[in-house]
Amino acid sequence: MKKQLFFIMTATAMLIVGGCAMGSHNENAKPGEVDASKWPEIEAFEDDFTRSFIQSIEETSPGYYPFLSGTGKYQMDFPGDAIIFGDKDNKITSDHTYILQKDEYEYLRFYKEAQEYDVSVIVRYYSFLGNEGIDLTLERVAKRVEKDLTFEEFPSESQSLYIAPFNYGDGNDGYLGVIQNLEEAGNIQVYYDIQCKPGIKSCEELLVDQKEEVYKWLETIEFIKESVGSEN
Repeated sequence: MKKQLFFIMTATAMLIVGGCAMGSHNENAKPGEVDASKWPEIEAFEDDFTRSFIQSIEETSPGYYPFLSGTGKYQMDFPGDAIIFGDKDNKITSDHTYILQKDEYEYLRFYKEAQEYDVSVIVRYYSFLGNEGIDLTLERVAKRVEKDLTFEEFPSESQSLYIAPFNYGDGNDGYLGVIQNLEEAGNIQVYYDIQCKPGIKSCEELLVDQKEEVYKWLETIEFIKESVGSEN
């Protein structure tokens, strides 16, 4: 009787553990690995092209999901309420909605609309830009917005993040972010534009609050080490 009870308890425990593991797998599965009914009901999952970059139906932080570049060279948190302009055919269009040149260059643009403001973001990846030319890179990035900017550096062990905020006036703020790989060639350039909608009385306060969110988001952009991708 004791032996039968032991086997029953062991089998029950295995079923419980197995069930938990299966639930965890489903939560961390890619959108294409689970039924569409399990997708979050937000813009990034409703758009086919945007969804193709999302690596899990589980949030990395509230409102954000794991994004993997088409180059396979970098990852970041992606806002669930945003949509990437482009299509699976990777057509080079006049408005440059999405461009991918193997693992050497990528251009993507995404947009999100909130109740009080709109956000437009452009991300460029260059495989050949090294840290030895970072000063020239920052100068060229600043010229795109025709501003005399001073970048603040946030270094880490394997990469450095440079951020420069600027203002267009009339409820329109912008940020330039540059992420430089310190271990090998690789550079990511980000243009972040936030525009208050007409008639928003608390626009100035809103833009101040958004600054912290922009900085936190830029910190999620990370290069993927070759050793990680080559394992197994």
